[in-house]
Amino acid sequence: MTRKGMSQTLALIVAASVLMMTALTVIFMVQGGLGDVNSGTSRSSCVATVEAKCAGTTGTIKAPTTCYSNGNPIPSAPQYIPPTQGSEFSCDKVNS
Repeated sequence: MTRKGMSQTLALIVAASVLMMTALTVIFMVQGGLGDVNSGTSRSSCVATVEAKCAGTTGTIKAPTTCYSNGNPIPSAPQYIPPTQGSEFSCDKVNS
């Protein structure tokens, strides 16, 4: 391959990389980043923790920290999660 051919190939590779990065940037801007992916993970860990703590009990438990972000319930947290981090709630709500 000649020097000119290699230069053109390199230019095409750089142009393709720039286009790909631009497309990914636009996609993440439109979708709002990776928030949806993380919220799904947080919700499942929140629910899994609550279900594990309430398994076989009818008492009260302290709301797990996985259900909160900056002291507030995560948007996808179940409705029975109290609004204040560290509060207790009844497992009857979970087991029903």
